[in-house]
Amino acid sequence: MKNGKPASIQNAVTILLNKEQTMCLDQIALDMRKNSGHSISRSAIVRALICAALPHFEEWLHCESEEELCHAFVGQLNGKQ
Repeated sequence: MKNGKPASIQNAVTILLNKEQTMCLDQIALDMRKNSGHSISRSAIVRALICAALPHFEEWLHCESEEELCHAFVGQLNGKQ
């Protein structure tokens, strides 16, 4: 992302999700399709989540594990610092 705008060139990144995470993304995509009539991919959902999350990265620099990062992010979502 540059100057608040999505980059025009996309790079492939592979992520591994557990079964529950994958099922959740699939349910979100299904519900969005029912509501809008338009399909959305798991990748598009993950890109939207990352786009919303990355502005807060400086607050995550002291996290030492995925678990700590998850707790920090949830705290931000809940309005806690």
